[in-house]
Amino acid sequence: MNATVPQIGQWTGLGISYVFIFAVIGVAQLLLRGGVLGASTTRKVVHIGVAHWWLIAMATIDDLAVALIGPVSFVLINWVSYRRHVFAAMEHPEPRKNLGTVYFPVALTILVLLTWSGLFPRWYGLVAILVLGWGDGSASLAGEAWAHRARFRGGEHGTGRFDGARGQFLVPGGRKSVAGTAAMFVASGAVAVVVIWLASGPLAAHTTAAAGAGLWGRAVAWLQEVGARTWVGRPTDSTVLFALSRLDGAVRLLVERATAAAPDSLVGAADAAGVVLNPAAWTLDPSTVLSAALVVAATATAVELLTPWGLDNISVPLTVFAVVALLAPLPGDWIVRLAWAVGLNVLVAVVAYLRHSVTAAGAVAGAGVGMTIYLAGGGFYWSILMAFFASSSVIGRVTGRRGVRAERRRTAEGLHAKGSRRDAVQVLANGGLGAVMAAGHALTGRPIFMLGYAIAMAAATADTWASEIGVLSARNPVSILSFRPIPRGTSGGVSTLGLFASAAGALFIGLWFAAGYVVVRGWNGAEMVAMVAAITGGGFLGSLVDSVLGATVQAQYWDAGTRAHTERRHGVDDRANRLVKGLHFFTNDAVNALSGVLATAALFVIVA
Repeated sequence: MNATVPQIGQWTGLGISYVFIFAVIGVAQLLLRGGVLGASTTRKVVHIGVAHWWLIAMATIDDLAVALIGPVSFVLINWVSYRRHVFAAMEHPEPRKNLGTVYFPVALTILVLLTWSGLFPRWYGLVAILVLGWGDGSASLAGEAWAHRARFRGGEHGTGRFDGARGQFLVPGGRKSVAGTAAMFVASGAVAVVVIWLASGPLAAHTTAAAGAGLWGRAVAWLQEVGARTWVGRPTDSTVLFALSRLDGAVRLLVERATAAAPDSLVGAADAAGVVLNPAAWTLDPSTVLSAALVVAATATAVELLTPWGLDNISVPLTVFAVVALLAPLPGDWIVRLAWAVGLNVLVAVVAYLRHSVTAAGAVAGAGVGMTIYLAGGGFYWSILMAFFASSSVIGRVTGRRGVRAERRRTAEGLHAKGSRRDAVQVLANGGLGAVMAAGHALTGRPIFMLGYAIAMAAATADTWASEIGVLSARNPVSILSFRPIPRGTSGGVSTLGLFASAAGALFIGLWFAAGYVVVRGWNGAEMVAMVAAITGGGFLGSLVDSVLGATVQAQYWDAGTRAHTERRHGVDDRANRLVKGLHFFTNDAVNALSGVLATAALFVIVA
């Protein structure tokens, strides 16, 4: 792969690359002028086709200076075309829509500098640029096709109603379609699978060399050391968490058995491409390849969604390049677990957002918390998080959306500073401590962090169940300090129904944890009682602390417009409400976070 290419061969290769690019543009021009394809479609045809320049460069060019000539020259060429609309087939139909065609060769230039200089293997750049070409191109084509079909529904002659917004959602810089996003993910994943599977020679030769030198090498060595001395990296570890997090292992086994029967013709086809890649030395198992591809596809899709103004032509390939560089030195088990963490939590975050359970920022924060917990504790830890999330969502939907119960809920929610959709701060306030406890157990292996995680999640569940169910009590709550009746929904209020709900929520998490423990360790009555009692008591204590903090330090205001107490800092007319109790910075989110911390701290003190 790195053998020196003869000088005449490099210049010939450079010429071939120019002929190839202009041929792609020329064919697109003919299709556009002939009316076969529209301008937006030919633009993406060029986008996909030109990405394959990297294959020609890998096969024929060895010198950095020669490799840079093509990308640098097309920065200038595409700028002139953008200004003068020279190549209509690759420009946006709306004049000067964005500089995406210029950003593309800029990204190529950066990737060539990173790879032809010897810092990283060149196949990293191949993954990055083909993901940009096929992923972004497929997303645009699928999105436009979906919009065309949805524009007029009900008849082929355009008699139906306009429905262009169906299947779309807002992102920075405009709208994206569900179809386009799915196409981006599938195409990116397919490209990553093929290239990573074929790129065995560069992986074996370059990953070791790149990982062994400089700051990056020391970072990789540290990660491997951490894996060796913590339960995460010990396949023989018998802790509850590792034994209960074999979801990834089961799927890996199924994939390996399925791919073991792959026809030999696939291997022969790969060998035929040996001039560019050498698959014969491949050492990664199929599940690791698929896992790495899933992480690449999910990352590329997220970056493409969040990058406006054509800048995704730079952000997508550079991000994919960084992800591949980070994944390549990692052990296969770590990559598989990362893939499960990314895939499951992104799926849950998307579903929660579409069901209006969280805001966009809340979905991102929730995915981050979930990935941290899964990476640290595996499937079992993650199942506890999902038990909290799912049970709270179900209770919120079941307990009163109509009639008197719905009215009581609306009255209580009217006092709260935020609506029913959780934002990023609320998500972190409820799940952040659990993520810290999970990470603590992964890094130290100390069981106290395992129990701390369970109590943190029990406290969050207890508080949420108390809020969702307690607000439906027929009687108004009383202050937890004075026991005098207070308005429904006021912080620091408790009711008999709410206290029972709180205890039930904590018990729910305790029983869930104990069930998993029994699966691994078997039944032990004394251990089960002690474990469930500790988790239930800790969670219930956290809920009580939450009420005490709500009655003392949590900020409460007087709204002169509605003549009622509220947690909202400003009224409906945007006038600042008057603080009547507590401290400005002690919001409900701060109280939720602090109550969990105090309950978990109490556990640490007792155990110590």
